[in-house]
Amino acid sequence: MAESTINKQVNTAALATMQTALINGANDAFGRTGEGAFNSRNEMMSKVVSDVCTQNLKHIAGSTIDSENIRKVFEKAATEAGNAFKDAFSSDGKKKDLTEAAATYKTAMNAAGGVADKYLVDLYPGMSKSAITSILQKATFDDVVDLTATRLAGTSAAAEKLRAMGESDIKAMLHELAKGDYFESNIDSMPIKGKAAFSAEEIGILDTATRLANATWMVGQVHRAAWEGTTDRINPTKREAFNPYELLMNVQFDRQSSGAKNKGLSDEEAVKLAVARVSFEVWKDVYQYQQLKRELSSDEQHKVDGELIQAIYKKDLDAVKKALDKGADINTSTDDYYERKPLTIATMTEATEIAEYLKSRGATK
Repeated sequence: MAESTINKQVNTAALATMQTALINGANDAFGRTGEGAFNSRNEMMSKVVSDVCTQNLKHIAGSTIDSENIRKVFEKAATEAGNAFKDAFSSDGKKKDLTEAAATYKTAMNAAGGVADKYLVDLYPGMSKSAITSILQKATFDDVVDLTATRLAGTSAAAEKLRAMGESDIKAMLHELAKGDYFESNIDSMPIKGKAAFSAEEIGILDTATRLANATWMVGQVHRAAWEGTTDRINPTKREAFNPYELLMNVQFDRQSSGAKNKGLSDEEAVKLAVARVSFEVWKDVYQYQQLKRELSSDEQHKVDGELIQAIYKKDLDAVKKALDKGADINTSTDDYYERKPLTIATMTEATEIAEYLKSRGATK
């Protein structure tokens, strides 16, 4: 691993130590057998993941963070995410050969994002859940590029050039970089540009959110390995995603930049492509949060639906987006005799840009 790509605050030795702890802990958890093996496996893996994540953050922020609180929150979230797999296994840790077990297993694979979302607010006692949700919902790919630049040394200039590119050019680049990736089909619907760049505080929250989502995903990998009967999922040489957060970013960066240079591209272009590829991987964790269904009370739902309708009448696209991000029903109806839907109102009032945006989000008349 090239020293130039290492995070400014996390050195190679620290990353190697974290990786070893993660691998050893995962293999020990995988090997648990006998009565109570599932619970033992989940407890051990949750502790290992939370310890590694806390060490990672401590190396970055030093004494400025409450490492004990972070460890506790990460461990609680990891434990709950892992327990989503419990009904797919017998108490001795062996997978059940039942149709219901397979359904539970499939559901558990998608539980990590929701669990991370539940516990993220515990890391920010001075902020409301809605404030944190708002930040995550308005995040764009450009914001993740800014986040990547804060974590990888010497990439600020490349990140700036990447942000200066047009939306269509960035999406074309990502399609090329992520060809064959399971997430490639989501590129065209990714929000690339935001109204304003995130503040340092917002970038920090985005960073913590992606780390927590990664941790809740990681604890599930030991259960998926047990289900499949092989340790491939918890072996970084076979699945590079199973690595401490910073190390994963650096491995992906080095692989992408080296490949670009081998094709004859300049160092500048190679770094820009590598930043784009790493940011794409980080975006997957942001996407988990943005896809969560936000449950609102009936009064809250009525209020935010009203905000959406009023924003359309005012032809305020930004307010429309904000209302939808807060959970407004894109196909709600007005409370009057006509019961008009948002898309109907946008068309009727000739708010063309808003109408096209609503269509892109799945609105119907």
